Amino acid sequence: MPSIKRIMRAFTPVRASWKTIIEKFEKLAEPYTSKGLREQIIDMVQDFENHSVKELMKLLVDVKLKM
Repeated sequence: MPSIKRIMRAFTPVRASWKTIIEKFEKLAEPYTSKGLREQIIDMVQDFENHSVKELMKLLVDVKLKM
């Protein structure tokens, strides 16, 4: 059985492109958000170093929950 260190060295994470991340976010968030809200969230996350968690939370308040 290979050691955990050997397994971890062999594991090469594949990073998703920003385009792929946005496409996945759009697909998952569409039932719960408007197009405008998704665009605002994407824009803020893309430039998050210039925003606060508090600002992001203000946007997320408008996400609609489905029960």
